[in-house]
Amino acid sequence: MSGSDILREVEESIRIEKAARVWKEHGKTIMLVLALILIGTAAQSIWIAYKNKQNASVTSLYISALKGNNKIADLQKLGDSSHGNNSSLATLTAAALSVEKQEWENSILLYGQVANDKSAPSLYRDLAIVQLSVIKLDHDKKTSQIDLLKLIAPVIKDKKSPWYIRAIFTSALIKANYGDIKDARSDLGIILSYPNIPENFLEQVKALDEVYKIKQGVVK
Repeated sequence: MSGSDILREVEESIRIEKAARVWKEHGKTIMLVLALILIGTAAQSIWIAYKNKQNASVTSLYISALKGNNKIADLQKLGDSSHGNNSSLATLTAAALSVEKQEWENSILLYGQVANDKSAPSLYRDLAIVQLSVIKLDHDKKTSQIDLLKLIAPVIKDKKSPWYIRAIFTSALIKANYGDIKDARSDLGIILSYPNIPENFLEQVKALDEVYKIKQGVVK
C-alpha cells in the first residue's frame, strides 16, 4: 500500500468518525430540519392548488382572511363555513400558518380535519396526510411508528398522487426515527431511482441517505 493510499484511509476514517459524532449529537435535529423542509413547501403548494381550483365566490373572503390580523382564526371560520375545495383550502392554509407559529396542536387538529374529510379533493387530503405525519412524528409523543406508517400508507399506495414521493420521504423519516435505518434507506432508494425528481429535493435525499449510511455503519 502506497503512502498516499494510507493517507486517504486515515482521512476517510477521520471523516467517518466526525460524521458519526455529529449524528450522535445532532441526529434528531438533522431529521427535524429535513422534515421542516417538507413542511416549508406547504404554503406554496397550497396556493398553486388553489389557483388551479379557484372559486370566485370565496376568493375575496380568502384574501381578506390572509390580510387580517387573526389569519388563523379567520381561515378556520372560513373553512368551517365553506364546502368542498373551499373548506379544504382555508383549513390547509390555517394549518400551515399554525406550523409557522409552532402551534403544533392546532396544526395537527387542522391537518387532521382535512385528512379525514372524505369530501375533500384527494390533492388536498393527501397533502394534509403527509404534513400531519411529519408534525406528529416530532410533536405527538403518544403516536407510535405503527400509527404513523398507517397514517401515511394511503398516499404511498397511490403512485398517481402528486404527494407520493413526499410520502415515501416521510416514511423514511419515520422508520429512521424508530431505528429502522435499513428500511428507511430502502424508501430513499425508491426516490433516488424515481424519474424526474426536482434537483434540490434529490440532493436532500442523497444527503440524508449519506447520513443513514453512517448511522448504519456501512460507509467504506
